[in-house]
Amino acid sequence: SRYFLLIFRRHIEALLFIFIAMPYALAFEIGAGIHLGQNRPYSNLALPSLRMLDFSSFRDEIYWHRIENDDGVLDVSKGPAPLLSLLRKPRYSHSSMLVLAYGHPSYDGASRPMTSGAIEGFKRYAVAVAKSVPEAGYLEIWNEWNHVIGVPQRTKGDASGYLRLVEDVAPALRDSGSKSKIVVGALA
Repeated sequence: SRYFLLIFRRHIEALLFIFIAMPYALAFEIGAGIHLGQNRPYSNLALPSLRMLDFSSFRDEIYWHRIENDDGVLDVSKGPAPLLSLLRKPRYSHSSMLVLAYGHPSYDGASRPMTSGAIEGFKRYAVAVAKSVPEAGYLEIWNEWNHVIGVPQRTKGDASGYLRLVEDVAPALRDSGSKSKIVVGALA
């Protein structure tokens, strides 16, 4: 009967999902953006929340201006301690995504790195972070380049500017010895 065929079809679809799609679904990382890099007062809730929700991944950022001083000296240990500690925990390290982003007052007016000097500075920062947290699963070059976040000017970046940054920074990250996957295409 028609009802039997419909039920049979639904069972076949369920079996196909279990045997074909399920292994792919299990490959996804389930996590949360926790923003410890913003030094917010709720940072002490991040780890218990990740545990409670059984998340194995998180996304966060280490701001460029927080780890490079005005003399150009990079010190990643000046990044947010709770985040650096979490990046070293085996449960989270290999599946974490760390955003490398946002302006520095010594370069291009704290805006997106567009000049060769600013791109070189950003590259030094990105490599310093990659070397200090080789456990990070993913490194994302900037975040929402074409959006107005993270820079004092309320202007949007364009794809060609982002491409210039990626073409300079991605090879340096690969050469840094970091095993992190590089994430690009971060346009809003």
